[in-house]
Amino acid sequence: MNFKEHREISRQTWHKEDKKWYSRLQHAILGLIDETGEMASCLKKEIGYGKPIDLINMKEEIGDKIYFLQRVLDESEFTEKGKNQHICLDDLLSEINPFIKSPFQSICQLSFESSVIAIQTANRTDMRYVLSNPKIIIDRPNIVRVLCCLVELINYYDFTISEVLKANINKLKARYGDDLEFTQDKAINRDLSKEKIALNK
Repeated sequence: MNFKEHREISRQTWHKEDKKWYSRLQHAILGLIDETGEMASCLKKEIGYGKPIDLINMKEEIGDKIYFLQRVLDESEFTEKGKNQHICLDDLLSEINPFIKSPFQSICQLSFESSVIAIQTANRTDMRYVLSNPKIIIDRPNIVRVLCCLVELINYYDFTISEVLKANINKLKARYGDDLEFTQDKAINRDLSKEKIALNK
């Protein structure tokens, strides 16, 4: 599975009842930040408490991070009067130069880069200006740097991009069913054990 396929499939689980694009974008940005914290929490258990790293959980959190990055791309491509250039993560792979850094370095860098995107988005979608003064919401180099950090983590843990993306889709199917139809109830009332099993398929 590549990023384009993942984006098309995973988009089906994104909530559609909220017609305000900027509200959906804010949700995606907050998800992007939140998932970095989840990855940090996973690593913290190993560094702080000497527990073996939960590789299934780390794969899950990387996949969740990619899910929200895809939604950020979806929602930032549309404004009321302006458009970002279409950005496909597959195309950006040739622009990154990942190193095998420690997970601590990669996650700290990821936290910083995600915060840059969040602040950039908050400033550029200020509702006092956005309708009359359309702007590019997110700069391409910021997306490249986030992707680089994610690929560093994927490489460090000997995952593959395809493996992480498939695990994320399997988890979404466990939550929403094979039709991947979003409902508020399914999003809130999750069967975590079922999702955990799906990550290993």
